[in-house]
Formats: sequence, structure tokens, C-alpha cells
Amino acid sequence: MIILFFLVEWIIQSFLSENSFLLPNEETKRGRPKTYQTDELLSFIVWGVLNGITSCRGLENWLKNNDETCNYILNNKNPSKSTIARFYSTNMFLIDELFRYTVNLGIKYDLVGCNHVTIDGTILKANASNFRLIKIDELEYLENLIDELEKDEYLLFEIRKYFLKDVLNEKNYNIILQIKNKLKKEALNLLTKLLMSKQEKQYVLDFIAYLKANYNGKNTISITDPESRWMKDKKGNTGLNYNYQVATDDKYDFILAQKLINDPTDHHQFIPMADEVKMNLNRHPTFYTADTAYLTDKTLDYCYQNNITAIMPDRTENINIKHPKSENKYQKT
Repeated sequence: MIILFFLVEWIIQSFLSENSFLLPNEETKRGRPKTYQTDELLSFIVWGVLNGITSCRGLENWLKNNDETCNYILNNKNPSKSTIARFYSTNMFLIDELFRYTVNLGIKYDLVGCNHVTIDGTILKANASNFRLIKIDELEYLENLIDELEKDEYLLFEIRKYFLKDVLNEKNYNIILQIKNKLKKEALNLLTKLLMSKQEKQYVLDFIAYLKANYNGKNTISITDPESRWMKDKKGNTGLNYNYQVATDDKYDFILAQKLINDPTDHHQFIPMADEVKMNLNRHPTFYTADTAYLTDKTLDYCYQNNITAIMPDRTENINIKHPKSENKYQKT
């Protein structure tokens, strides 16, 4: 484990030294100096992933347990969950380029065969509560209510009395009753927040826009992770999940491409994954393998147009593989 730890440090330091143009010029920025350096948080996040810790809160809790490797990486600093999340959101391109750099190192040191690549998908549980949900109807009602409050100061005053001061009387009873019939807990929390100040109101408006942008047209929206989707995992349990697509080389199972998507099926993923493999290898491998879910007319046309050899069972072959017929001709079927 110690060897792996220093290998991670070496890869990241090499990557940053060779790609310094990707880093922000912190000396020209105004305001308070940054507490955390890019190499510290990048190493911390990668080391966390290798230890099975992928969420920002999980990384924060891991650090609180006083892990010595974390203290070494971060120089005894203690970034919060929000700091880690902010680094994630502003450095996604940097993280993607680090992945490509690692693939190139694998090719350089002959860890990648470039012969046979397998594409597959698996369902990953989202870091989201199955109970903190909101409906699109509630968001639209909130937007209309905000418009009314901007035009009617009396209505704003009466609603504020209840949600901020817990005052319920004859004047606002009917209004509050109507609102509570339309909105559930999470929407009511957003309403309370937007009543606090102009800054909070703008935050809620932006958040509503973000939630609506991630509405898939049929399901409720997660407050904690709006981009996650309801889908079944391999055990048949339905929850808020993601579909993790991965392409691996057969020599040492080196990961050559990966994508985290919110489409519950694999039907449309062969082409983007093969494109990603080609981008990272600068060519397609000798052949691909994938399961039946990837076999579509568009996939076949793509393989033909790009002279790609791909092995994918059709539905009949897949059924025979999963449920082979018994050689006992007298066995009941």
C-alpha cells in the first residue's frame, strides 16, 4: 500500500509539472490567498478513490479519522466537504486530463496491450437520499408563488409571518393552508429559505432552475443529487443510481475509458465509449467485446463505417449463454 501511495504522488507531480499550463495562475488573482494547493487536493481525491471513498462527505470524514497518509498529502490541512466539492466542480477538465495522462503512462510502460478491449456498464449507487425528493409541479408552483410575492407586498408580509416567525392567524390561515396543500417538506424548506433575504432568494431561484434542468420528464427530482436517476441495480433494487461505463484492456485490466451517465440502459453507450478509447489510445484496438445491451443498428453501422471488429452476442445467443439447455432429454422444461 505504501508503494501505491508514493506511485500516486509521483504520477500526479509528474502530470502537474508537464502540464503546468492547465493550472490557474494564482499569483495574479486578487483577494485572500488559496489555503489549499491544486496538487494537495488532487492527490487527496485520487488517493480517496483508490481507497473506495468517492463522496465529498466521505473524504471529509476519512480525514477526521486522522489517517496519516491524508495528513501527509494535505500537509496537515483539513479541507471541508464544500471545499472538496468546489475543487471537483472547478477542476473536472484537469481530472479528465490526469486520467488520459495515466493511460499514456500505461502505454509507455507496456501495461496496455491495445489488442482486446471490453466495454461494460455497472450500476453505482448515487450519494443521494431516496426520501429527499421534489416534484416538478412543486417547482412550478414555487416559481408562480415567487412571482406573486414580488407583486403583492401584503401577501409577502403574511407568508413571512408564518414561515419566519411561526405566526398563524385569521389573516394568513387560508393562504398557508393552500401552500401546504401544494408543497411538501423539501419545497417548503426552499420557500422558507427564499423568504430570508435577497441573496437566499437568488440562491433558491438558481437551484430551482438547476433542478428543472435535470428533470427527466417522468420521475421526481432528488434534492441531494439532481443528476441521479431512478434505476434498478443488479440485485433488482430500485434507487437513485448512476450507470458507470468502463472500457478495460485485457492485458492487465487497465482502464482505458470511463463515463458516469444517468441513462439506465447501455443501448447507446458503445459509440461514445469506443470514441473515448480511440482518443486515449490514438487508435481502436484489434477488437472489442461487449454484451447484448450494446448491440444496436447504430452500433453495427458505426463498426462498419470505422472498420471495427466487435464481438457481441445477439438476444438468442445471450439467452443460451445464461440458460443453457440440459443435455438430459428427459428433463422437464
